[in-house]
Amino acid sequence: MESRKEPALKIVHVKSAAEEAKEILRQERDGKQRGWKCRFPAINAGMLKYWRPGFITMIASSSGGGKSFLLNMIEEDFLNIELNGESIYEPYILHFNFEMKGEDEILRNISGKMEKSYAYLRSSEIKQDNTGYNNLSDEELEQAINYLDKMSNKKLFYVENSGNINQIRDTIKYFVERYKINQVDQVSGKVNKLIVSFDHALLIKRLEERDEIALVADFAKYIIEATKEDNLTTIVLNQLNGNIEQPVRKDNPNNHYPLKTDIHGSNQLYHACDNVIIVHRPELIGIELYGPRSIKTKGLVHGNGIKYRHGQTGSFWLIAELNKGRFRPLTEGEKLNMNITRSIQK
Repeated sequence: MESRKEPALKIVHVKSAAEEAKEILRQERDGKQRGWKCRFPAINAGMLKYWRPGFITMIASSSGGGKSFLLNMIEEDFLNIELNGESIYEPYILHFNFEMKGEDEILRNISGKMEKSYAYLRSSEIKQDNTGYNNLSDEELEQAINYLDKMSNKKLFYVENSGNINQIRDTIKYFVERYKINQVDQVSGKVNKLIVSFDHALLIKRLEERDEIALVADFAKYIIEATKEDNLTTIVLNQLNGNIEQPVRKDNPNNHYPLKTDIHGSNQLYHACDNVIIVHRPELIGIELYGPRSIKTKGLVHGNGIKYRHGQTGSFWLIAELNKGRFRPLTEGEKLNMNITRSIQK
């Protein structure tokens, strides 16, 4: 029998892994930023300071619950020089936005910057007296165009068409080669890194998968492989399965909080992910007082970090200001009014 010249799978000696671990320890101790922060301290803490290459994160919510909204803000933060200018990596974002066109993603992004609703930006927000629609003023239009011009220079790319796993694999491989991911950027002197996001997992097309569960299982295997092979930062959006809306859950405050079993196809994707965050807006399913502490739900966004590979799990709380295109942290007055005490602010 002919002996193999190369192993079927890559073998790494412990010495090589140890040398890489030493470099990580030195850089982290010296304050080198090996990733990207977002504007939400509780999420950063769960990630151990910031989001890092080589990790997979799932953000799940019900339809309209805010997962895409949250991802949009997080990706904006990754490219924010003021927030992440000290990172040792040069971020590229490849966003598979199967649900929305690129121009809509950008408009949603600048709505938060301008503190205007998406409808207002499109001159489609109904006037309070119902006499027509509010139009952008000349000054607001100029401001929006300036923001769009600035965004045009960002390293942010969209894939607007849904595809199967093989097409996704080929697209990412092309991008890694085309933009020299994991190589030193000639301008910044930093190492190029790729952040890949999927909005959302259930919109991927099937190949030979017999059903949705098989598709999610194959996709989960693929993202593990791709994330490790090219040292990606991978973010997957996913749906909740509707259990949280059942009367038996809604009528019992002890069962209000979202759980692992509320995630669609939870076993496959959950185990593939290093970090899992569920975003829930209880107001949307008719809950006025939320959880055993009877938290008032008007505008409330409950983020539940149910799994962090290395950090501490826990809740964070935001306010949805859709008229200003953003989620924001609660003020002290809102925490008091909503009955959110220090012990559950995590």
